[in-house]
Amino acid sequence: MKPVLNKRERVAEGFRKFLPSGFEYIVTDLFMASPIKFKIVPGRKTKLGDFRMSFTGEKPQITVNGDLNPYSFLITTLHEFAHLHTFQQYGNKVNPHGNEWKANFRKLLIPVIETGNIPKVLRCSCQ
Repeated sequence: MKPVLNKRERVAEGFRKFLPSGFEYIVTDLFMASPIKFKIVPGRKTKLGDFRMSFTGEKPQITVNGDLNPYSFLITTLHEFAHLHTFQQYGNKVNPHGNEWKANFRKLLIPVIETGNIPKVLRCSCQ
């Protein structure tokens, strides 16, 4: 008999097939802490992911292409969560990829980088 999973485990299980091993809880915790709709969609030619804020009282929505390689899926998901966090802080008063968004994206990337599980080829060689 399969053990009963709690909500966090069920959500992580759903992300597992799209993310690199070991990163599912980072994304799960972001998802569970945010009042959003998160959709994994068929690949699109014009974008890898999307953040949309609803002004009709519905939850904001993040979509990410399901055909991405695991690391692209991870980075795209964090990119879109950075848009959500920036919108929650500043509304439409800042540029979509401005300094405020960059600061939020950086905050989301730090735990990923600190795991030490990013392949060397993807790591920044900056000093």
